[in-house]
Amino acid sequence: MFSDVQTCSHCHCFKMKTPGAIFDLRTFPDEKKVLFMNSVSNGKGQMPAWGEKLSKEEISDLYDYVVH
Repeated sequence: MFSDVQTCSHCHCFKMKTPGAIFDLRTFPDEKKVLFMNSVSNGKGQMPAWGEKLSKEEISDLYDYVVH
């Protein structure tokens, strides 16, 4: 399993408390799982694609963590 400290916190900060212009994951709409999955898998804006490093199940687990 991935670690949000190693994978996401570089940009989204500890516990997703994002300062400044980086997208604040705590505000991600809970009904937008497909958008989240695509964004993490393929990258979006300045965020790199993680689809080759994280499985679909890991990305789905990350979605559950972010929205709940």
